[in-house]
Amino acid sequence: MYKSTTSSCEVAYGDTGKSSLLLLTKGNVTYRDGYLGMDSCLIYICSETSCDQLISSSYLIPIINSTTGDFEKNYIYYCYKDGQCIKLDSITKGYLISDLPTKNGSDTYYTNLIECPSNDIDDCKNFKYLRSGHYVDSIENMKGSGNLIECVDTKCKVVNGKGDNDQLAYYVDFIKSLIYCGSSKCSVVDDIELGLYISPSHDSERSIINCTSIECRYVTQNFVCASESDIGNAYYLVNALYLCIDPSSNDDRWMQVSIVRGDINYYAITSEVGFKLFPYLFNKSVLLVSDATSGIHIYPYSAKLYGNYINLSTETYVHCNNTICVNTNFISSCGENSDSGKLAYYENKVHLCTRDSDNYYSVELKDFDSYLKYYNFGEGFLEVENKSIIMITKKSATLEVGSFLDYNKDGSLTNSIITCYYTTIEVNVNNYKCVLEKSIKDNYYCMGSSGDTVLSYFDNNNNIEIVETPDAGIYYNKNSIILSTSGYGCIQVNSIKDDTCKQAVNIVNKDSLSYCIDENVPILLTEENYGIYYQPASMAASFAFDVPNERSCFIEITKNKIVKDIVLPKSFTSLDVFGVHLITESGSMGKFGQDYGRIYLCNYTKCSKLVSSYYLYTDDQSNANSLYYCNEQGDCAILQNTAAEYYYVNSAVITATRIKLDGTSEYSMTIKSFLLECKDTSIKNCSKKESPKMTTIPYHLVDAIKKSESLVLLKETSDGYAKGNIIKDTGIYFVCESSKCKQLKSTYYLYHKKDGNTSTKYLIYCQSDGVCLNVDKPIDGYYTYTSTPTKIISKSNGTKSASVMINIVLIKCKFNSLSSCEESNSDESDPQYSLISSKIARKSSQIFIIHSDVNPSLYYEGKFGEMKGSIYICESLLCKQITSTYYLHEESSKKKRNSTIKVLYYCDDDGICSVAKSLIVGYYLYEEQSSGKTKSNGSTYITTIKNSIIIQCKNGDVNDCFIVESPDDEDISIFTAVDNTIGLEPKILFLVKDKTFESYLEGEIGQESGIIFNCKNSQCAQMISTYYLYNSNSNDLVKNYMYECDSNGLCTLTENISVGYFLGGVSSTTYNSYGLKVTSYSNLIKCSAKSPNECEIVFPVKDGYYLPANTDSKNKLIKCTDAILEYIETSKTSESYYTDGENPKNLIQCSENGCVSKVNEATSIVLSNSSYYDEQIILCHTACTYRRENLRCNNIEDNGNISIIDGILHVCLYQSWYNINKYYTDHYDLVYNDMVYALFDLNIKTPNYNQILLKNGPSNIMEFISNPKYGYYINKGEGTYIQCVSSGCQQAKPVGSCDEKGSNGHLIVEMSNDSPILTSFVVSDVYVCSENYPNKKILLSEDNKDTHYYINDGFPGAERSKAVITVDETTAILETGTFFNKTFDENGNEHLDLTVTICNIIDEEYQCVEENADNGYYYDHSTSEVYYVDDSELKSMEEMIPGFYVNQIEIITIENKTNITVTEPISSINKYTECNIRNIGIVFNSSPPTILSPSICLDGKAYVPLKERYSGLYLLNYSENNIFDIPLNNYALLEVSDNKAVLNTTNKDTVYCINDSRSVSLSESCENGSVTCTNGICMDSKTQGTEPSKPETSDTIRNVSGCLNSIVLSLLKYLNFVYKNNNHFIVCYFKNKKYEL
Repeated sequence: MYKSTTSSCEVAYGDTGKSSLLLLTKGNVTYRDGYLGMDSCLIYICSETSCDQLISSSYLIPIINSTTGDFEKNYIYYCYKDGQCIKLDSITKGYLISDLPTKNGSDTYYTNLIECPSNDIDDCKNFKYLRSGHYVDSIENMKGSGNLIECVDTKCKVVNGKGDNDQLAYYVDFIKSLIYCGSSKCSVVDDIELGLYISPSHDSERSIINCTSIECRYVTQNFVCASESDIGNAYYLVNALYLCIDPSSNDDRWMQVSIVRGDINYYAITSEVGFKLFPYLFNKSVLLVSDATSGIHIYPYSAKLYGNYINLSTETYVHCNNTICVNTNFISSCGENSDSGKLAYYENKVHLCTRDSDNYYSVELKDFDSYLKYYNFGEGFLEVENKSIIMITKKSATLEVGSFLDYNKDGSLTNSIITCYYTTIEVNVNNYKCVLEKSIKDNYYCMGSSGDTVLSYFDNNNNIEIVETPDAGIYYNKNSIILSTSGYGCIQVNSIKDDTCKQAVNIVNKDSLSYCIDENVPILLTEENYGIYYQPASMAASFAFDVPNERSCFIEITKNKIVKDIVLPKSFTSLDVFGVHLITESGSMGKFGQDYGRIYLCNYTKCSKLVSSYYLYTDDQSNANSLYYCNEQGDCAILQNTAAEYYYVNSAVITATRIKLDGTSEYSMTIKSFLLECKDTSIKNCSKKESPKMTTIPYHLVDAIKKSESLVLLKETSDGYAKGNIIKDTGIYFVCESSKCKQLKSTYYLYHKKDGNTSTKYLIYCQSDGVCLNVDKPIDGYYTYTSTPTKIISKSNGTKSASVMINIVLIKCKFNSLSSCEESNSDESDPQYSLISSKIARKSSQIFIIHSDVNPSLYYEGKFGEMKGSIYICESLLCKQITSTYYLHEESSKKKRNSTIKVLYYCDDDGICSVAKSLIVGYYLYEEQSSGKTKSNGSTYITTIKNSIIIQCKNGDVNDCFIVESPDDEDISIFTAVDNTIGLEPKILFLVKDKTFESYLEGEIGQESGIIFNCKNSQCAQMISTYYLYNSNSNDLVKNYMYECDSNGLCTLTENISVGYFLGGVSSTTYNSYGLKVTSYSNLIKCSAKSPNECEIVFPVKDGYYLPANTDSKNKLIKCTDAILEYIETSKTSESYYTDGENPKNLIQCSENGCVSKVNEATSIVLSNSSYYDEQIILCHTACTYRRENLRCNNIEDNGNISIIDGILHVCLYQSWYNINKYYTDHYDLVYNDMVYALFDLNIKTPNYNQILLKNGPSNIMEFISNPKYGYYINKGEGTYIQCVSSGCQQAKPVGSCDEKGSNGHLIVEMSNDSPILTSFVVSDVYVCSENYPNKKILLSEDNKDTHYYINDGFPGAERSKAVITVDETTAILETGTFFNKTFDENGNEHLDLTVTICNIIDEEYQCVEENADNGYYYDHSTSEVYYVDDSELKSMEEMIPGFYVNQIEIITIENKTNITVTEPISSINKYTECNIRNIGIVFNSSPPTILSPSICLDGKAYVPLKERYSGLYLLNYSENNIFDIPLNNYALLEVSDNKAVLNTTNKDTVYCINDSRSVSLSESCENGSVTCTNGICMDSKTQGTEPSKPETSDTIRNVSGCLNSIVLSLLKYLNFVYKNNNHFIVCYFKNKKYEL
């Protein structure tokens, strides 16, 4: 490489013949030399002939002192793949790819690594011992990629670790240690645990790793289990490890060790298997653990095995005692004594069976908290006869030793302690023993099992409390001494003995417990002796109190514990105890006036530590004073300032009392106390108040401090002050805490008045003059109280001082309730503390607080306009929270001059405010809270007043919302009506305009027109551009009113209603799930008839689309998504599909002609052509649902993901995308069954082929046909041919010619005569070979689709039998049905003969049989005509009369309305064997099933057989879905003859008499009534031309008793019954359905 100068180019690098390093850094114009350790750069490695750039690699540059040759520091540069390099400022432990890349084909390798044994860059060095294996990649770990380095010989590259945090991947590194990889990091396992590690993502050679405590190695998978030498062989398949355990067995040769992600399972294996897997470790049966909670680790359990271990994957458990582990089956229930100790599985849970004195019961196995996991077992666990303690988890029940709580069966404590242990050194289950002792209230116990102990305290009610971080020292109860060192649980060291103090640091004498400070120095452990004592140095003291050797300490003796207080200086002895001591944190003696620490006032035997108090120290020589403050922990420091309050101060006075014989003096100490009154922050302005009079304020404050009273009320008397009754009396208040008091002024204060076990809260407000009032009903929000606590603070120089702080205490109240008020003084106690206190300090502002969804404890100040938060309006001493109301926020726009931005919020009861997404036209209520005064029982209180403020919104834009201060004259009557209604009980407000006064008065629903408001939930919404359905209870009958409201809000009563769906109720402007501004409605109204009484509000409304009843466009639909109801426009130019909300089985299809709903009976993918991105794809099976596109196709969980890219459908299957093209003609494909399973969770079984037929085109519906008709499905343009039979579908291969032997029924392909001669495009014709036709072939074309063809054999599905087929352009398929055989005369004309071919599929086999046609009716499927055979004569039914036609084979049905002909096997009449109300108008079998006697049910009782002797005319009653299309309240006139029942239409206004058995006849006199018939439809002669009417009065209701008993009658309003009383029976209509009695 050359470097240019002003006049020439010089060799810059590579001139020495040695490798060198070049750093180039981007300058202003070009690159320049870089400076090591400073610049980002490009790095080149240069040789004599070339320079190569570093990419995707690191480079280590050690800096060596040029003078001494010593190492100074390292630089490491990392170069990205674009060559840009940066200097690393930090590193993580591991290795780095280094130096230049080497290309080997498409792979890039590196031959050097940098080793970093720590996180210090200076410890890194070039790695000299490169070996095959895996290495942790420091760079990739810093990136969070989860990659690592793989080296083969000396070639290294970065590879994917293939792990995630829930399923780790494992590798063996180059020194046979274990590496694990998660989703963002790979690390070396520091302490390798014995066992097998499984990596499902690896290939078979690396999927199993076996680790001992020394090394790890990959296990070669072995699939052989044939002899004893194969025992222990293992291989891994999906989610299971297989172990060879018994080669001699046929069924149980391999043990399957299931791997359940996130779970643990247990297995018992023999010593032979254990030895093979884990050599030299086991000589008996082994408990094997399959742990897949993070990675997959299968290991032997080496702890004590006594217990039961669950394996739900095999529905078994492992039972272990001291000799063996065996796989054991669950029992089904706990019910016998012999069941004790076993596990039962029922109710999808595992239960441990137990017994106690022959009473058996059970406990569920689950994960418990704390001591609940230890279960007091009855008898019989693991062959233990007496009681035992079992540790219970979700996966195991194991025997435990230690001390435990004793529970009753109902879960209550027995006030006893169970201690369990083994009685012999050689552990044997039979030597396990538990003893019971009574627990002592107000005492400590060491509870739990070895290694899992906690110090526990029983209070006076025997409630247990876990001591989380006990102080180092001795804890004791009546029987035992417990030792606890902080953070290490506890140890029960010995029992208390009746003895004297023979050794230090011991407790003796059960009857009068005494602590031995030293030998022969007992202290009686009674309350009067509690306090601080000097503990001489000793080994026992060092161990018990965790102090350094040869150091003494002060200990504190309190009830049931003796703990270290502070370590004393080395020189401190018992002779130094008397006096006032300031001892620093380091355990040295401090100097008063300048040091901080703990202050002890000691006599010769006992000390007291100053806590929560003030101490005045006066220097004997200089007479200088130092005022100390000691906090509640006993830490003391010099007080730097004060506040306007009173301080209670102590000082010690030491005097000599006598001279002892040795010439030394004996002293005594007196504690003097006084009150210090301070005016401000300066200590100089404080004055002593010594010996105050009883009527003065200081006297009462000293008394309050001594009595630890938190609040004092002083009332003024004639000669001073006297203590008053808090809350009841009036006076001035003082708050006292930590040895000081201050008067309450200009503040609120929350007082807790305790009475026994109850506490009542009072909120007090004190004015600036000290006059105080009680608050009886607080405002929702925060009140403030300014406290002045004294705190010890650390200075920057490491020293500490005490200072009086100003601290705002917030009092939060909710629901206008005093009992809800709580105090907070930090963000820990209330996360909103800092935000609120800062606003209160500013005295007036609005604040919008947002709660983080990610971090529940995080609140921050947001901006108005954000969607969700809390709103506070702050003023001096108070921040009012907006709750249970609407709130309109206005502020000036920063973007547009002279304009405002508005946001309307609704705030719930908890004060969570959300932007009102839906804006109604109408009014909202804002209830503003403010403080006011009220009097009660002669006392004045502060209370909350709510002021009602009305917000009006005139359209869907919030900027047109405003607070109504003075309504317009024309609106004042509306406003007054709303103001009197809003915020109260829900109400429909119907206002009618008074024409005289031009104002609105309240009217009633049912009047012709008016304006309607729906008032509820603090709003009154006006009905605008909507329908309103109202149910009115009048005369005990339900009457509905339907109003149509125009865009001005005028609602008009309408009676003539279209059938279908309407959008109604409140209309509002909102944003749908796509962020589009739409008009949404509150109700979906369904009208089943044209009367309002037949309309109802649909609830709940299912998501989907609905066909509207009447709209201004035929391309309009109703859309419901997440309760948002709106109109949408469909495409007018292209076909589109939508899910049907009314019936999920239906699809709504829209085109330029409008929208219709059709039943979908196919399993299909529908390309909806919707304008909504998440509604592009519809999947239909039993229902049609939208499937959102998903572009992931990486894991097995992604199977079935689906997407549309460039108009092509893509389905994910086994990590690959399968494309499905869209076609515009019928097109058939074969796809995998697995695709259907992935998409629909539908398991379709095809015995021989794992493929299913997919019909694709010409519409947007792609149909999976699981049971296609047998035959051929072809795509001529592609030359693909598919044949389908009972065993499935596969590709078909055409034969060469129909002249070939065996070609019958096969396909041939020939070039079409229509193929263009001058192009290479060839059009092929496809034929089916059949010897029955000219040229022995049948052309597949649309021209032949209406013709049925006969093939003698060879056709798919009918290879060995005759077949009838139909063909079109793309299919040739078998047909079933009845076909009259054809003959040809001498002229070639076709004729039908009197034989029929009957084709059916029976047991999946296609069969055709020929039979003679007997007398009766036949439907020829080939001509779609009904024929009648009579005495060997074939007659065509020219007029297809609606009715039923029967022969010995089938029943033929011709419907009246559609004229559709349907055939069913004659055996289908066996579905009904009697005539009842459910099968009116249906042909049934009136004889036993073995004898077919077709009969038609006439009215639910009477019926007539279709026999010649019953020929005549009969009346058929109405029923739903009858084939004759009988209108409601009418009959059909049937003509019955042999094998036929048809509609008799040869009548017009003809009167027939009704005879017995529902037969009718023409007669002049009718005894049983008559009917009048026209075209086969009849009505009662008396009611002809009239419709049954609903009763209008209570008199007519009584007539309904023919339908209803008195109980049902009371439900009349709800049931909506009307009646019609015929001469023959009573007809009841229930919700528009008719029932006859």
